[in-house]
Amino acid sequence: MEPHLMINPYYNKNKRRPRYIGFIPDLLREISELTGIKYVINPSSGNSFGYKQSDGTWDGMIGELIRQEADIAAAPMYKTAERQQVVDFSVPFLNVQATLLVRKPPTGGKLNITSVEDLLDQNEFKYGTLNRGIIVRAFGNTNSTILKTIWGNMLTFKPSVFTSSNREGILRVRRTKFIFIIPHTIGDYMSIKEPCDLVTIDRFLLDDGYCLAVVKGSDLLTQFNLAIQVLRHNGLLDDLYRTWWLARSKCDHIESNQIYGSSYMARSVSVSLCVYPYIILFFFFFFEVLKNPLKNFLK
Repeated sequence: MEPHLMINPYYNKNKRRPRYIGFIPDLLREISELTGIKYVINPSSGNSFGYKQSDGTWDGMIGELIRQEADIAAAPMYKTAERQQVVDFSVPFLNVQATLLVRKPPTGGKLNITSVEDLLDQNEFKYGTLNRGIIVRAFGNTNSTILKTIWGNMLTFKPSVFTSSNREGILRVRRTKFIFIIPHTIGDYMSIKEPCDLVTIDRFLLDDGYCLAVVKGSDLLTQFNLAIQVLRHNGLLDDLYRTWWLARSKCDHIESNQIYGSSYMARSVSVSLCVYPYIILFFFFFFEVLKNPLKNFLK
C-alpha cells in the first residue's frame, strides 16, 4: 500500500524506530500531537476496506469497527452512503481527482495530449479505466458534455478498455498505445517510480477524498475532524503529500506536478466508492485508542 503505509525496514523497538512508516502513520502522529490521543497500530485480519455481505454482515475494516474490535480504521478509504449507515467518517484528509496516466514519449518525441479534452482530438491512443469503483461511477453521473463523450467512447472501444485491476491498466500503458484514467494519488506515485517512463496529465472528474472511519457515534469523530482541519489550514497535509509522493521520486522529472499543478489539498467533500486494488498485498491498520485527554483540545 505504498506510500500510505509500509513496514519500516529499519524497525528497531529498542531504538524507538517505528514498525510502520508512510503517509498514514505520519498523519496519525500529527493528529496525536494535536489531540493527545495515544494509539496502538494493529493489522486488520480482514484485508479489505469492508463490504456488506449477502447475510447483512460486513467484512474487512468496516466489520471490525461494527463489532467494536477497533476504534479507528485508517486507510485510503472512500466514504459511501452504505458504509455511512454503519460507521462514521471524518472529513477527508487527502483530496482525490482523476488523472491521465500516459507513457512518456521517447527522447525528442512529443506527446500531443495536455488535458483530458485532448482525448477527443486524437485517434492514436485508446483510453480506459478500472471496471469498477469511483471513476466508473463518476463518469456515469457526470454532467460534463466532454466527459460524457469520453465515457461513451470508452463504452464502444473494442477490445474493452475497462481493466480488472490498476496493475493491468498500468501494464497496458507501458506496452500499448493506451491511456489509463486513474486516481491521481496512484498516478502520481507511479510516475515517480523507476523505470521513470510514466507521467500524469490533468486533474478532472472527481472531487472526493480519503477519510478515517470510526465506530458509529464515537466521540473521536469531532476530535479527528478538528485535527484534520488544523493540519489542512497549516499546510501540513500538503507537506505530508510532498514527503511521501514527490520528495521520494526516483526520477529526474516531476512533470506531473510542475506542469499541471498539485491538487492534493484535502477538502470537506462527500465521496462515493472505495477501490484501491493496484497493490497485490494489502495492509490495513486499525488504531486502538488508549488515552483521550482532550479537555483543552485545540484551544
